[in-house]
Amino acid sequence: MLVGFFVSFTTFAIMQQQSPEKYITTRARTLPIHKCLVNEDWETSKMAQVIVMRRHVTGNVTIGLYLVDLLCLGVKDTHYYFNILPNEFEESIKDGPEFTEISYELAHNIVYAGHDFAMEFTIKPCAGFALTQYILEEDNDNIPLIDISTGDEEGQPHLMVQPGSNYHDALTKLRQHAGEGNYHFTIGIGNDEGEADEELFPPPSLDDFEHGAIDAITARVFDMETLLDRPAVEKRGPTEILAMGIETRLRMLEISDNGINIIGNESLENLPEFDMIKKAKDGLHTENGFKLWDDVDNMKYLEDAVHRLRVLNDAEMAEAFGQLPPGDQQNPLLAIFLYEKMLIMSKNYDDTISSFVVGILQRHIATCPLAALYFDFNTGRNNMQPPVGEAAMSNDISDYLPAYTYYGNYELHIYWLIKVLRYAAADDPANAAKFYKLAVEVQSYSEALFSLQFTLLQYLNDKVKSDFFNSE
Repeated sequence: MLVGFFVSFTTFAIMQQQSPEKYITTRARTLPIHKCLVNEDWETSKMAQVIVMRRHVTGNVTIGLYLVDLLCLGVKDTHYYFNILPNEFEESIKDGPEFTEISYELAHNIVYAGHDFAMEFTIKPCAGFALTQYILEEDNDNIPLIDISTGDEEGQPHLMVQPGSNYHDALTKLRQHAGEGNYHFTIGIGNDEGEADEELFPPPSLDDFEHGAIDAITARVFDMETLLDRPAVEKRGPTEILAMGIETRLRMLEISDNGINIIGNESLENLPEFDMIKKAKDGLHTENGFKLWDDVDNMKYLEDAVHRLRVLNDAEMAEAFGQLPPGDQQNPLLAIFLYEKMLIMSKNYDDTISSFVVGILQRHIATCPLAALYFDFNTGRNNMQPPVGEAAMSNDISDYLPAYTYYGNYELHIYWLIKVLRYAAADDPANAAKFYKLAVEVQSYSEALFSLQFTLLQYLNDKVKSDFFNSE
């Protein structure tokens, strides 16, 4: 049976919100269990579709979906829904197999029975399980053990695959660890006509998402047919069009004759850089006591000044800062706030930022890591010449910012955007794509990301030689 799962997200907060991935790894286990389901025929088919729902205080649910092959492959597919209405999900599966409600303990044991059986032959779970395991409880003695039958009637692994599928690695591991004669291997599972079953969960459509809800992460869930539906895509907002345009080109590079090795979505968590996301603190690094823009009085005056950006000169910008309390007038986080708004509102998206604001960032490079990062990002974005040197070439933020003891997820986000610029300038699309995906993993939307996407889209256009999505 061929079963597909897909991901759906609700609208994300624009600034300083954890990505769904970070929320799941750090907080999902604190949510109470809402409901668990499994397909009714799981014991006879030995293919279990396990669904675990956790309830937020709002009544919404975060859901882990696990396709578990109890015959051999263990957790062969897994995805999640984040913070959605329960009836949205239940509506999406009503035309699929019949599900029955089960206890969490049974759901947990089914998943880990398949997982552990496969691991006996060093067959690892699919890459996505590195994340969705956190929707499950930790697998320890606190979960009562339930005996789940694995393997065939004789308890031997039975590898069952579709024609044309990539089974060579699993078959090699069975030969090595089970031994000849101690496993079974079958090709050609399908329906009565010999064809593979269709996906029980159809891929998501643009209509499944509210206007403004599609960002660089949610763009990953669409198939190419949806991404290439130009009339439908162009009805969305500018941030959504950019996100889907870049996702389209990344996939074009993956399948092009150039043979460019773009890092796939499911393998991100296997990268050494991914560990930096786990180490990042929530929000901004504010060790030096700088106020966030939401906590500053008279911000309305500054916002009005920004809306006059096209006629605003440095003296007027200084005057706008002068309306703030003295302690806030040299606040680098406020300068960054203005900088981001300028990125969005500048007519051509590549104008040089006001020297007054850049001057504030320069004065705080030694004391505010985000100021240092934004100054480098601004330099790289305008000149396509990011900072050079051994530290800048490192892929570890600790080398780039050695003076700071820890960093927040927003600093990490900007750092990786700088890496995107560096590798695009070096004409290295594989690394540019890798760090773009890492950047949106930790922060799915920011003004800095939005401004960079114009540059990145034009660069990727040149790489795929496509006129789809005019970048203007």
